Amino acid sequence: MRLVCFGDVHMTFRAIERLGPVLAGADVAILTGDITNFGDPPDAFRVVDAVRAHCAAVLAVTGNLDMPWVIDAFRTAGISLHGEGRRFGDLGVFGCGGSNITPMDTPTELEEDEIARVLSAGHAAVADAPRRLMICHTPPYDTRLDRLVNGTPVGSPAVRAFIE
Repeated sequence: MRLVCFGDVHMTFRAIERLGPVLAGADVAILTGDITNFGDPPDAFRVVDAVRAHCAAVLAVTGNLDMPWVIDAFRTAGISLHGEGRRFGDLGVFGCGGSNITPMDTPTELEEDEIARVLSAGHAAVADAPRRLMICHTPPYDTRLDRLVNGTPVGSPAVRAFIE
């Protein structure tokens, strides 16, 4: 099973084209959020379709810059990992889109308890898988992944607690 996971596309179709040869060799492409810049479902699906031009199987979570209703559109289309899980043999993949609360007041921000609930629901769908992969747009709190330039951690305590 070969997965190609990437995010923060922000509707940069040129970047998807550059990834084309890598995506063509993937079994599944997983979008990890910020697919658009404050975009609605039609914008998000333009990105999904650009990825599908290289890899037919696409799964996704939204980011904090995607509108909240993109989550429902992805769920309806059968590609959402937000609070959901998919099995690929021994591998279970689940996720959570959006981000924790930020000072920037972006469209898809979740309270920490909601992040924990979404991750728990997704994990429950694949808990029996020998190997599990969590796809989350927001990074775990106080790690090398969540530092601002000044060193301040901004990730999610709920994501960190879930991993631990």
